[in-house]
Amino acid sequence: MAALGFVVADHGFAAIAIVLWCMATIVFAVGVVAAILDAHAEGERLREERERVRRAAIVKQLRQRYLATHPGGQALSIITGMARPPKPWMDAQLEAMGETWRLDSYR
Repeated sequence: MAALGFVVADHGFAAIAIVLWCMATIVFAVGVVAAILDAHAEGERLREERERVRRAAIVKQLRQRYLATHPGGQALSIITGMARPPKPWMDAQLEAMGETWRLDSYR
């Protein structure tokens, strides 16, 4: 231990500088990791939003298809978008399109 004390005493400034450099490197590395994790989370949020928009467009397209193929007697709520076509019809259309998701709620 005396040798270590001698090194620190003789080279105290250098030892402190090395310790500070190591601490700064660790803080920088933690910041980089945090930035990477934030970017990943943001990317995931963007993917989820794009998927939500894509699915909404499909639902709108299917609603329009239903109205075009079932003339007369459409409920005003389907025409105005307040309700969706019947669940069995929507599920069959989604399956035909190769979609694996289904609507959970039907208004």
